[in-house]
Amino acid sequence: MSNCRGCMTETKGDFCDICDLLVYEITGRAGAQIASPSVTQSLRMELGEPGPTPHTIWRRISMVSENDSTLWWGLDPQVLAPESRIGEGPEPWILSDEDFALIGQGNRFLTQDMSPEESKDAQIRKRRLARGGTLPDGTHLSWNSGVFHVDGIPLQVPYRSLNKVLQNVHKFPGIDWGGLLASIDLAVRKSSPDPYYHTRSSNFATVHPVYMMLQPNETRHEYQDPLRAMRGRLNGPMAPYRIFQRLFSNATWMERWHADSSTRQVVGTGPRLQGRRPVVPITLMVRNGRLQLRVRRNSGWRRIQLGSDPMVWLKVITWALSPPDHPDFMRLMSLTQSLFADHESHLLSDQDIRGISFLRGILESNSRAQLNKSENEIIVTGSSGLSYSVKPGGGNHGTRFLVMPAGLSRNPPSRYAHHRRAAGRDFICIVERPELRRLVLGDAMGSVVLSLLDDINSSKHIDTLRRHIGTHTSNGRPLDHRAREIAPHPEVREMQEALTLRDRLANNRVNQRIRRATRSFPTLWGVLLRLPLGERMTFTQMGGEPNIRFDGCETTFRTTNMTDRQVIYRMLEVSGWVRDADEEQLRGTHRIYIRTGTGERDLGEGVEIFTRMLEHRLLIDGRNRAIPEPLWHHFERRNPGICALLPGSDQEIA
Repeated sequence: MSNCRGCMTETKGDFCDICDLLVYEITGRAGAQIASPSVTQSLRMELGEPGPTPHTIWRRISMVSENDSTLWWGLDPQVLAPESRIGEGPEPWILSDEDFALIGQGNRFLTQDMSPEESKDAQIRKRRLARGGTLPDGTHLSWNSGVFHVDGIPLQVPYRSLNKVLQNVHKFPGIDWGGLLASIDLAVRKSSPDPYYHTRSSNFATVHPVYMMLQPNETRHEYQDPLRAMRGRLNGPMAPYRIFQRLFSNATWMERWHADSSTRQVVGTGPRLQGRRPVVPITLMVRNGRLQLRVRRNSGWRRIQLGSDPMVWLKVITWALSPPDHPDFMRLMSLTQSLFADHESHLLSDQDIRGISFLRGILESNSRAQLNKSENEIIVTGSSGLSYSVKPGGGNHGTRFLVMPAGLSRNPPSRYAHHRRAAGRDFICIVERPELRRLVLGDAMGSVVLSLLDDINSSKHIDTLRRHIGTHTSNGRPLDHRAREIAPHPEVREMQEALTLRDRLANNRVNQRIRRATRSFPTLWGVLLRLPLGERMTFTQMGGEPNIRFDGCETTFRTTNMTDRQVIYRMLEVSGWVRDADEEQLRGTHRIYIRTGTGERDLGEGVEIFTRMLEHRLLIDGRNRAIPEPLWHHFERRNPGICALLPGSDQEIA
């Protein structure tokens, strides 16, 4: 057994069942790409145990990259000789602050608000950027109409980060800038895993861009695939496909995809692959001209700028474009998920952990709400008899959960099934109100599950739920769709609702504390007062089994913490029980008690002493009492003497 990496409870694997359901949606991690502790520790050791400071981590990655043979693909540029150009070549590419402002306007470049001198200067700068400049390896870079072109190919270029690197270009000789910039453009391309089933994690997830590049016929909707447009430009008359091949064919990460083409059709092993497509987290992006990486800090997920070092870019890009089941891709997951946060920081926040605990308590306390691990859903059976499927993920109107009918016959799937689902016809639309949206995902889903457990009453406030129940039930009973069933007697429905409430009350944590303080301990107190002189009790260490047993009766009791033991020590003293050292030595058992007296006739003072030790359990939020009366009201204060045990006490006291 080990601690769950999400909520820290004991579990057999990395995550408990509830965290396995929610952690991908909470963290925005997709494709089951959450790095294991062993992979993370291996990367830490590889980088020399760096601290969580970005500058330190980038410097260590740069040092490791200098001797990395897998980065050769970005260190062998084909430099264009000056004599190969027709006429005078462009100047080296470098940008000024005024150029940044001009590029930042993009296609919104206007001159009517400028003075004549400013307008003329801006026009000159625009023409100079359109003419472009050369990078150290001879690659031509230009900007025109809001688009960067690298050797004539339109690409996304992190121009601010690139400009910072080029200011120290003498430190980085031999970089293939054309191949590196094209690889960056490919790495930041995004393709929705499933446009008809939106989840929070899909905001931070994409189909692996290399997979989409290698499978041009798989994307059915061109308008949803930015790489399709990229392939169209590359296949056009101005950019032959062989240019595309030349840019990537010799890259290390591309060779990994071609290493075993027979098995590379399905990439990755996680349970959250969308069909055959490998879904991976979005880690790299170009924003405001900066190359950024999405990482987890102590305060949550943040975007940080990649270090101004092309060796760092080569390393991270190689990791990002490797297949999802390759060790280098998991190094990227470790880098983004763990290395920029302290060792002791948890993957989830304290609020999320409490929300998961809340949802777990609901599932453990109610037999009509069960987790279906195979489908990553919670199946809830409401008081109407209808069943519902609750999944984490975006429903209609941006909700963080998806509610669908379960157990109802549906039409066979067709080619238009995704359109029906997109229109919400298979969903039960439950809109998150502001008070629910302020809760973390675990609390929100727990509230939805509780509402569906009592769906008849909840339908009074949720129109879509009321229509669903009205369509699929008759007088409160589920329809067979072949024959209408006879409506139950109203008292039967009332009894079913009462049983549901009693089940919830019995497993409520506050009610469990109340029941133990007001029933369990008083029952044990009555047993201690009534057993005869000479009776022995064995009081062993705490564990999963009852640790208090008597020789002459079937009564057993379980202590759960040190306060329980201190209370029972005091109860034994007041009721005339003492340690029997001789019997302990004879049996080889620690703590055996024997009753040698009956105690005082009036036990009021002793009862008040040990009940004060239990009072703190009845406080909610440290100040609100769970019961109105003093706890000692529930304990016998007049000694009954030696007599028969009360009914219900000659057994295990829960």
